[in-house]
This record gives sequence, C-alpha cells and structure tokens, in this order.
Amino acid sequence: MSNPFDVLARARRLATGVGLDFEPANLRPVCATEAEFDAVVRDYYTFFYEHLATDATFLVRLRPAKDVDFVRRLLYDLRTAANHSDNPKSEEAAARWRRGHSSPQAAANALAGLLGAALEALSRAAVLAARDQAASTEWREIASVEVGAVFVAVSEDLGLSFTEGNRRRMVRLIEKRIQVHPHRGDRQALVAEYCAQEMLAARRPLPVPYDRVLDALGLLRSRQASGAILIAHSVAEVAPTLRGEAFLERVAETWRAAGALVSQQT
Repeated sequence: MSNPFDVLARARRLATGVGLDFEPANLRPVCATEAEFDAVVRDYYTFFYEHLATDATFLVRLRPAKDVDFVRRLLYDLRTAANHSDNPKSEEAAARWRRGHSSPQAAANALAGLLGAALEALSRAAVLAARDQAASTEWREIASVEVGAVFVAVSEDLGLSFTEGNRRRMVRLIEKRIQVHPHRGDRQALVAEYCAQEMLAARRPLPVPYDRVLDALGLLRSRQASGAILIAHSVAEVAPTLRGEAFLERVAETWRAAGALVSQQT
C-alpha cells in the first residue's frame, strides 16, 4: 500500500516541480502519559497547520474532503485546549473527544488514524491536480512563492550553498518572520528579500571581533554601526585571506569609498 505522504509529495513535484520540504508526521506514536499525548498533538498541529497548510487549503478547494476538515478542527481544538484557557468551546470539544479514548496511547492511535485518513484524501486530490493542466498551473503559481522554493532560487543567484539542516533552519526562521511581518505587495519579492537577508546574515564570520571594526572606524554605538558591519562582512567574503590590521585597513578603505560615493550622489 502506497504511503499517502509519499504520493502527495510525488504529485506535488510532478505538478509544480517542487516536492515537500519537510518530514512526514509519525503515524505510529508511542504515548504512555498525557504529556506525551500533548507532544503528539503539538507535532501533528505543526505538521498540518504550518508545513502542510497551503497545499491542504488548495487541494481541499479543488476536492472537498470531510476527513481533512474534521482533523483540521480537531487538531485546533486539542492544541488550543492544551495551551489556552480562554476558549471554552475548544476546551469542551477537546474534552468530549478525549473522553472517548481510555488512555493517552488510545487517543494517540485514534488521532494518528484520523490524520492518516486526511493524508489519504489529500493524496487523492493531489494526483488529480497533477493530471489536470489548469490545476497544475495554479498549484505551480502557489508553490512559486513558497519559502523553500524561493530560498533555493535565491541561494543559486547568490552562489551560496548550505547543509540540509542549516537550510531548513533558515527556511523556518523566514516563514516565522513572514507571519510576523507579512507586508503588502509582491509576495515573491518579499520572500526573496527575506531569504537573501537570512543567508547573508549567516555568511562567513569576521576575522576580528565586530567591536574592533567599529572602534577602528570610530562608529561604536553609532547609527551607522550596522552598515559598517555589513561592509566588513562583504570584505570578509571577497578577501577571505585578510587578517588583523590588514583586514581593518581594507574595511576602512571600503567604508570611505562608500561614503564618498554617497556624497557625490547627494
């Protein structure tokens, strides 16, 4: 029997050119305590509401599925009841569902079964979408502004490469940043800009402490300090062999040249 997550990932890659950039949920959880059950709820919630949310919304719009709607609501109620005390409706719904299962393990097994059924429904919708030209085009447009896909494109533009773990870490940080600061306008341009900022912030470390750079430029606690550090990082990238005073002198030269250019333009 095919794994529904794998089927979904393959259909997505066929339709959009991009697979799923996260691990499947563990549908065989082991739970001996209520705390472990809460951890399963948290993991499933993250999987469904964060990682899979965009694709699930698109696929359910194409092919409505009661299994998906049910597990979406149940995960919301369980997660809300476990972390908040200001939503009596969710607390009651979670308690009512939980009373139907005699132990944390029984509840975890039931929840895993429901999530599995939802993934089955999504995988069927994904296969149909991959076979339909109009649906594939729409799905591809949605995926084109996905953080993971944009991250790969920007990293190629900048000539940078990252380990798988580091790439996933940065993608998660960018996704969180977009949630907090979504802004308006061209989403792809915004995501690309955030990706570039995150990548460049994680580049080659300075060969001297940052405060030595600022001290050499007379910019400690200055409003221009952050700009000077960005220039120092740029020098470290293009001249990786420079160390100590030679590095500081090159940074100072670059800083003065940048200042002169700005003066000419104003």
